[in-house]
Order: sequence, then structure tokens, then C-alpha cells
Amino acid sequence: MRTFLRAKWILGSLFCVSSLVIFLLITKTSSAYATTTPSIASLKSAAISKPKIQTSPTTTKYVLQSTSYLDPSLVIAYIAIGVQIVTLVFIIKYVRDTAAMARATQKSSEAAENTLREMKKTREEENAPYVVVSTESTQNSPIINLVFQNIGKNVARDVKMEFSPPLESGLYRN
Repeated sequence: MRTFLRAKWILGSLFCVSSLVIFLLITKTSSAYATTTPSIASLKSAAISKPKIQTSPTTTKYVLQSTSYLDPSLVIAYIAIGVQIVTLVFIIKYVRDTAAMARATQKSSEAAENTLREMKKTREEENAPYVVVSTESTQNSPIINLVFQNIGKNVARDVKMEFSPPLESGLYRN
């Protein structure tokens, strides 16, 4: 059972890692997601070292080029969120499996305790003294003997006899 669970966890981990690698290979990222190009007028004004007074102001134009590539930090954020979600799912699964194993262990320990109690009770009953009372009589004799016999495995101690009503004999009334 444990090897099956271990194999299941290993296969799940391999699936997660391989899906992340495939996602990274398929997704095209580039650091050139937005570029700026200064205009020629600003390049000329930057190259001139002597100050000139111009009547017309120079302007800098920035041209944004659109690209089909995603922002790399955004892709990394998506990957991190995906890894966190997969990790959360596996942690929830791990906690549930651990709780099930704890319940099974508790049930097993309760069963072992019950078995131990029964074995102790059986041992005590088996080794206890067992006193039996019987009567014996001989032929043509008016006397009946009362016989107390221990048929158990242990010695009978502090044996007391009480009769209700008390025993009486017709032969020995005096």
C-alpha cells in the first residue's frame, strides 16, 4: 500500500514538473516587449556640442513597437501562481492522506488494546482457582459427605463456607 502511494506521489510530481517545462518551452518571451526609438532630430541635437539658438524647438518622438511577446516578469508571475496552486493541491492531498493514516492507526491501536484485554482476561480465568462442591455417599450408610474440590490451576486461598439455612443432622442432635 505504501509503495503504491509513493509511486502515485512520484508520478504526480513528474507530471507537474513536465507540464511546467512544456509551458516554458511553448511560451515565447522576449525582453524586447516595448522599444523606443528617438527621432533623428534629437540625435542631431545630442551630437552638437556648441549651443545654438534655434527658433524652432526640437522634439523627441518615441515610437512604440507592438510585439506579440509577453512581458517576462508577467510570465514568471503566472508560472509562480501555477506552481503555488499545484503545491496547494498536493499539500491538501497530503494532509488528507495523513489524516486517513492517523485514523487507521488509531483504529488499529484500539483493536490491539481490546485483544490485549481479552487475552489478559482469558489468562486470568484460565489460571484462577475453581472450587467445586459435590456430595458423596456410601452404600447402606445414612451419612452424606460434602466434598470441596479445587479443579483450577491455582491454589484456592481464603475459602469460606456458609450455608443458608444452616445444616442439621438427625444423627447428632445431642
